[in-house]
Amino acid sequence: MDKTFECITFDLWQTLIIDQPNWGKIRSDLRINTAFEILKSSGKNFEHKQISSAYTKCFEECEEIRKNGLDISFRAQVNLFLSFIQYDLDNKLDESSIRQIMNEYGYAFYEAPPVLAKGAIELLDYATFKQYKIGLISNSGMTPGIIVKAYLEQIGILEFFHSMVFSDELLVSKPAKKIFMKSLIDLQVMPEDAIHVGDNLETDIHGAISNGLDAIWIKGYDTNEVITPPTYIINSLLEIKDIL
Repeated sequence: MDKTFECITFDLWQTLIIDQPNWGKIRSDLRINTAFEILKSSGKNFEHKQISSAYTKCFEECEEIRKNGLDISFRAQVNLFLSFIQYDLDNKLDESSIRQIMNEYGYAFYEAPPVLAKGAIELLDYATFKQYKIGLISNSGMTPGIIVKAYLEQIGILEFFHSMVFSDELLVSKPAKKIFMKSLIDLQVMPEDAIHVGDNLETDIHGAISNGLDAIWIKGYDTNEVITPPTYIINSLLEIKDIL
């Protein structure tokens, strides 16, 4: 071990929980289908393909926002989705219908949830035993942090974290400095005393290194060229035990 750390922060998706493209499609299809039915029952008759197109546009717009180091709240994301179906639709619908769409949009996550990464609980147990401060820094995607937190409690890892920062709550996304600093302030550690673990070369590795943290890159998901070299490269979570 070349250096000691006080704190370890983790990315979530494809780091501690593993998703598959077909599971994402199941969730997306459910969001589109339930929005279609709720709008129909509210007297708003739109073609299914119009709603599907709006969902794709919303996804792309949110991804573009996050690329610029920002994010929007979950309510704003649903409003954006509705506005792509029809201009100003979010202001034309009653609050009850919007709430229904929000609920179905968020809880679609549970229709095909990601699975816990191999070795995640063992590693978190080890980090706890070694008395590390443990943080989570996650870009939220289409599922809000509040629902993800409930799921992490369900699969038995919520209790390990001393701080959890989600981009839809902070309105800032990785690789921006503010989201990393929010976590470190919560954990009361300096950047040089922290190491971040993630799969994404831009949001996790470049984000951590450029903001003064060390970084562990989990290979296998991001096939882009390495621009900012990680401090360590691993193939599986349990290899981190040899770094800490």
